[in-house]
Amino acid sequence: QDIIYSMANVRSKKNIDFKIVPEKSQFIIGSQSIYSDDNYFLTHLNHINSLENIRKKRIFDLYSSILILLLSPFLLIFIKKNILNFKEVFKVLTGNKTWLGYHKSKLSSNLPKIKPCVFSVLNESEKNNEEIINKVNIIYAKDYSMFLDLNLLLKKIFKSY
Repeated sequence: QDIIYSMANVRSKKNIDFKIVPEKSQFIIGSQSIYSDDNYFLTHLNHINSLENIRKKRIFDLYSSILILLLSPFLLIFIKKNILNFKEVFKVLTGNKTWLGYHKSKLSSNLPKIKPCVFSVLNESEKNNEEIINKVNIIYAKDYSMFLDLNLLLKKIFKSY
């Protein structure tokens, strides 16, 4: 009752509004402009552990593993360094691993859980900087894209070509 009375008391004052947003919603309360009353901003999160992205990542892993197996005679000719270990291809195909994932760091335990990876999302030059590792891992987890996985996988496979 005290809360209702306080809200009624404050409600009588001008320029005060209450905004109630459900917990874990994707809203940021604020104003885009000091001259505007538009107080809700929807943020689009495409995090890696959403059901849709888990499904996309698994489909990508399946199709890319099958394609790599089918093209393996040609890939072995074009790839100078034997980067494709066929045990890893079968681990990805069976779902025990994923092609791309976080680079191991002190802070990677705070990220959404994904399967162990064959390749990390980092370039070789970035692997010594803990701050860059953390930022790239967070960006990968927050804004997952199957096309980014495809791009990174092709770069990792053909980097020595």
